[in-house]
Amino acid sequence: MTRPKRIADDDVLRLAREVILARGAGVSTVEIAAHVGLSQPTLFQRFGDKATLMRRALAPDPVAPEAILGPADEPERLGLQGHLAALSGRLFDAMLMVVERTQMAAAGGLFAQGAQEAAHAQAGNADLVQAIEAHLTGLAALRLSGGIATETLLFLVHGAAVMAYAAPRTQHNDLRDRLQASAIAAMS
Repeated sequence: MTRPKRIADDDVLRLAREVILARGAGVSTVEIAAHVGLSQPTLFQRFGDKATLMRRALAPDPVAPEAILGPADEPERLGLQGHLAALSGRLFDAMLMVVERTQMAAAGGLFAQGAQEAAHAQAGNADLVQAIEAHLTGLAALRLSGGIATETLLFLVHGAAVMAYAAPRTQHNDLRDRLQASAIAAMS
């Protein structure tokens, strides 16, 4: 009879992700186990090997389109510019998470060829892009069509997220502010 788990796999992965992101791909499983509060053999028993543990810990969380789009009344409440700023900020945070995790995993040699694209797909990019396009198409005050507005927003956000990945965390808010101003200027 096996003993019940005292910490759920999702919690182990969240805690492992913390130490991996802080220490880099070279972090040892001993360090991960200590941070998580489990023994190293228990980590291996639950996840097989270090590469599998790291791949699972660094896999991007699925991005729910409704979490990015925000409340349905936001465009009316905040106005077009306020809504575009909030929308681009939420999208920036989500995309930065995907970029950070996939780049860390790639740097650690954890992705086989094509797996980085699979990680992006897992994060729900196709559904998210469709939801954003449908949402932006419904905003009558936009200067651009829904499809072009979506491409513009995604281009701006992706560029800002990649820049933020390469920049110190102290510059992330400045990059977010510049992104929001650019999105407003381009689309309203």
